[in-house]
Amino acid sequence: MPSPRTERQSRRVYTVLVADDDEQIRQLVWEMLSIDGFRVLPARNGHEALDILGKQGDSVDVVLADVVMPRIGGRELAMRALKLMPHLKVLFMSGYGDNADLGGEFPDAVVLEKPFTAEFLTEAVWQAVRKRG
Repeated sequence: MPSPRTERQSRRVYTVLVADDDEQIRQLVWEMLSIDGFRVLPARNGHEALDILGKQGDSVDVVLADVVMPRIGGRELAMRALKLMPHLKVLFMSGYGDNADLGGEFPDAVVLEKPFTAEFLTEAVWQAVRKRG
């Protein structure tokens, strides 16, 4: 399997939709992923993320959603997004650790516990991209 560095040099640009109501988190995640060559689409909440998916969904490879957000949280966002685009890979992030409530719909979900390192984030996104195929 090629290393992430090799993939960066030889692959197309992958797009990650990042939904989090905390502007600082969105900015930090944007910086971490952009450095690694990803295109990042920021959304302030699940509603805005669904709007972006409606307009640019075909170009989105991975959704990274905060579990707890106003209006539409990460769990509901993921369910709606996957109904629209079953090919998407969805990752979650949470400041609540093991207490992130995803219900039974996502038993194998990857939940990045805040705070996380750039290395942990980019590796999780790369794994999602590789699983997508």
